[in-house]
Amino acid sequence: MQIMSSSDYSTIGSASNNKYAYSNLNVSADDHIKRLKIFALLCVSVSLFFWSWAVLNTYNMSGGFDFGVISFFLSGASSVYLLRMSRKGANGFVESPPTYISRVRVLVFLSHFTVAMNYAIGGYLAFGIESKDAQFAYYCIIFMVLWLFCAVV
Repeated sequence: MQIMSSSDYSTIGSASNNKYAYSNLNVSADDHIKRLKIFALLCVSVSLFFWSWAVLNTYNMSGGFDFGVISFFLSGASSVYLLRMSRKGANGFVESPPTYISRVRVLVFLSHFTVAMNYAIGGYLAFGIESKDAQFAYYCIIFMVLWLFCAVV
């Protein structure tokens, strides 16, 4: 998801007055913010569901810890931050310096990448254990790919 380059800031003025503030996407700035809100809401919802599941798994384990507690918390928190940042609409992003926007993008990428790596480790361990839990391994691989997709979108 490309927001804007630093050269775009000098020509926009007000994103809501510019029909294609995100010209490489041919989407108006307000439409782009709406899509960002939907993406963030979906990520918050999914993160909350799987975070709850990870907490329950950790509670039911004897001496173990599900790292989903950490990774889903991070992805949920970064998505809540995106929602909060998008409350001002496109102008909230235009008024932010390009380095700040880049940091937000890195934050969201790293939080979703952490979830993907958590699934990758789970898949690796599921293939490596004596019982060879293939069903769990495939579940981990599928969700690893989905979260990697979310990380780069």
